[in-house]
Amino acid sequence: MVQKILVISDTHCGSQSAIMPYEYEVCNYSEDRCYKITANKTQEKLYSEWEKMIDTVGKVDGVFLLGDLIDGTNQKGVSMGLSNADLNWQQEMAIDLIKMIPVKYGNYYAVQGSAYHTGNNGGQDYGIAKALTREAHSKFVFGDDILVDIEDIKIHARHVTSYTKNVNLRQNSLSRDVLEALSEGKRTGKIDIFLRGHTHSYAALDYKPYFSAHVCPCWKGRDSFISQRSILSPDCGYMVIDIDRSDYEVTPHIFKV
Repeated sequence: MVQKILVISDTHCGSQSAIMPYEYEVCNYSEDRCYKITANKTQEKLYSEWEKMIDTVGKVDGVFLLGDLIDGTNQKGVSMGLSNADLNWQQEMAIDLIKMIPVKYGNYYAVQGSAYHTGNNGGQDYGIAKALTREAHSKFVFGDDILVDIEDIKIHARHVTSYTKNVNLRQNSLSRDVLEALSEGKRTGKIDIFLRGHTHSYAALDYKPYFSAHVCPCWKGRDSFISQRSILSPDCGYMVIDIDRSDYEVTPHIFKV
């Protein structure tokens, strides 16, 4: 049976530089304190691409969520660059966005993101995945890292991988992850696809039929943190994995904002 899997990472809901619907309501505990936030131009572009993704990809058999689904409070920046620092609001937005994706069996495979953004003890990434699966009465897989078998393909997913500004060296972190997995072969078995997030830049190693490894693009544009350190723009977008028994194809869809 052919399976179509969508891979999403680093939506960073709550950031002024990340995806947000054209208009979104904030309700801080009371209807008397509700107000609406309007998306800026970067957010409008990201949301337009999100809608395009949903139309283009169509119904999928599962969704990988590779972490940092919300932006958090940006404690080091004293909440600078946030549309709203309320973590409940950020979490609700992430849930609403992901619910737009038509998942045939409601299968969500999610990993813990960066503690800075989503927390570790009762983190928001877990809460988002749990809320999605509770509502859909569906399959729920979550962990710091996860191993998932879909058809005859084994997928290892984790949020963190190392980052370098040198675009010519971005495959190095994937090479390291693959070598680590090979040394753990007896415990994990043969891994066909490695999925990573975190760096906001796409990278890939394709050594099919032995393995392939991919860093997923993100849904956040340039923010103050990036602008003070690099002229580079993040790779935004998503990936689709088409699995047919022991064969598969990973297709990235990348755009810039």
